[in-house]
Amino acid sequence: MESIVGRGTSVYVILPVTSNLAAGDPTALDAPVRNTPRVRRPVAIVEDEPALARVMNEHFDILGFDVSLYTDAVVAARALSAPQPGVHLVITDQTMPGLSGLDLARTILAAHPRLPVILCTGYSRAVNHDQAIDIGIRAFVDKPVELDALAALAVQLLDENE
Repeated sequence: MESIVGRGTSVYVILPVTSNLAAGDPTALDAPVRNTPRVRRPVAIVEDEPALARVMNEHFDILGFDVSLYTDAVVAARALSAPQPGVHLVITDQTMPGLSGLDLARTILAAHPRLPVILCTGYSRAVNHDQAIDIGIRAFVDKPVELDALAALAVQLLDENE
């Protein structure tokens, strides 16, 4: 849910694309994700909205990612800028209390310039595609984002970074 004074409120509902997903049938996934390696690749997801964070965590876990989930960007900045962050890719929201996704990316990339970062944002005057790329963010994704497409992008960036 997102609410902006004077503009209104937007509510996003994210549901699985297939009914077979609930049955745990990985062959039911769409083509881009079916090709996702089932190797436990470590990624960090930074999302302050608890419901969306849970959905993203579950989705990426089902697809075979080893997810470190952060709902606080300041905590994520400390952990992910440590000498050994323990992840190979970061997916972060832009608009979060305490620290924006752009500032989080700056902090992480100062410590780990080769670590791929995907920045997800709704409408934001604080950042645009060119600014994100200029600081080293590998992908700038507009919300709402389809989770299978986000997972496919994550795999692509992980493969490129190996």
